[in-house]
Amino acid sequence: MKEKEFHASSTPTETDESFDQKYIKEKTSLSPLPYYCVYIFPLISLYCTYKGGLWVWFTPSILYFIIPTLELLVGRDGYNPSKEECKVLESQIAYKLITWIWTPFQLLFILASCWMISQPDHQTWNTIIGTTISAGIITGGIGITVAHELIHKNSRFEQELGKITLASVGYFHFYTEHLFGHHKRVSTPEDPATSRYGETLYAFLPRTVIGSYLSAWHLESKRMAKSNLPIYSWQNLMVQEIVYFIGTILTLYLVFGALAPIFWVFHNVIAVFMLEVVNYIEHYGLQRKEISKGRYERVTPLHSWNADHVITNFILFKLQRHADHHTWPFRRYQTLRSWDFSPQLPTGYTGMMLLALFPPLYFAVMNPKVTKYNSLYATASEMEQIEAS
Repeated sequence: MKEKEFHASSTPTETDESFDQKYIKEKTSLSPLPYYCVYIFPLISLYCTYKGGLWVWFTPSILYFIIPTLELLVGRDGYNPSKEECKVLESQIAYKLITWIWTPFQLLFILASCWMISQPDHQTWNTIIGTTISAGIITGGIGITVAHELIHKNSRFEQELGKITLASVGYFHFYTEHLFGHHKRVSTPEDPATSRYGETLYAFLPRTVIGSYLSAWHLESKRMAKSNLPIYSWQNLMVQEIVYFIGTILTLYLVFGALAPIFWVFHNVIAVFMLEVVNYIEHYGLQRKEISKGRYERVTPLHSWNADHVITNFILFKLQRHADHHTWPFRRYQTLRSWDFSPQLPTGYTGMMLLALFPPLYFAVMNPKVTKYNSLYATASEMEQIEAS
């Protein structure tokens, strides 16, 4: 078990004259351009709402049928950027702009969707339900993924953009629970966002939604006590979430009428569903070894499921290289790497989401893999590679 190796010709050296931004752009797996495709989806959704009829179901069909099929045809890309390439990738503003622009773009998309369904011509059950599901798929699938990328950065600017994006889908507490709860407790019984072996998606959903919310309150309460502040002070992010949620409902009602806040709330449900289905997949059944009561081995690439499928990695900003993300949470998406000894999913997240809807099929595919990987430990040489990287 070792990190992927590549032919020397595939990666330039520091003295190679071709090692510059032109080289990066010429490699599809390293170019920022494919990531900009995410901006097409909100436009497709708005156009389909405008057209009405069966068109409003086109976005869900992209998620559950078109992309999973393309994943099987296009395949994987396991290329890992070298340390020299990572330096160039980190320095390129184009990668950051994709995530920075998304926040105002998503806010405009939600407002545009509210406006469209408030128009009499679009107030059919088919259009309202189809638009709600389509918008939730986009803001939950892409939007929360972008927020996830942003809140992991040290930049105050990026963290605030991430919080705004989360507030726009009514899941502001994800910031607290994910950073200070999930990353500490991942792949342990204490983590509400880690699905257990043999646990169906439908059993996981209420446990993770309720557990994560309560965990966020607990974490914020501890932070308030440590800062000698009252629990219900404005500095408590959970209090802020309540205010943002109520404020958004009132604003949408005053601007667009009664249907808009209803649309927004149910759109949030779909967005959260998208997030939590991905959470279900990312760590399903994987366990860190307990060293002593309440103490576990450190997080390694063995504790998250990995996927190198090309299309979903572009749409979800390489979130599927989740093993590397959990081992180095502050790495930017364009520099995330694939590890040979990480648990590997049989297909990308979109295909796995479809499979997770049918627990017997999901267990038949995944349970043998879980048993295999839970029996493994990172060897001394592998730990040396992890530390050195």
